[in-house]
Amino acid sequence: LYLPIFFFFFLFLFFIAGEEISWGQRILHTTLPAYFQTNNMQQETTIHNLNGLQQYQYVFYLIFSGFLMTSWIWIKKLPKKISRFLKSITPPWYTTSFFMPIFVFYISVNIFSSTHKEWQEFCELLLAAGLLLIMLQIKPRINNNKNKS
Repeated sequence: LYLPIFFFFFLFLFFIAGEEISWGQRILHTTLPAYFQTNNMQQETTIHNLNGLQQYQYVFYLIFSGFLMTSWIWIKKLPKKISRFLKSITPPWYTTSFFMPIFVFYISVNIFSSTHKEWQEFCELLLAAGLLLIMLQIKPRINNNKNKS
């Protein structure tokens, strides 16, 4: 059951990495298709910067960081069978320090219409570092659960 979860997580992170490097646009010196020239806020071959999607991206980051920041708390409230499974893939409490600044930033952007968008790249870096830390923490826990059964 863990293999499909890791595979999905790998695809998700691969997509994010591809988006962050504009799918190699600058590395490969490719020309920007006309659609992206017209509809992309940063003139890149990325989906997350398409006009109209940016606002949903902010909501996604807000929900995702809030989930990662608090999952170690609310997992204890779930039924024991579900909680036992999810506990091995839930971020440890100390990863909150990675996700709380992201959550606060996107609260300020979404609710208070903050104009400090220069912090967005830093928040994306924190998200990537936090997800890496989670993956490094989860793998040994899964191995321990396999050895116990």
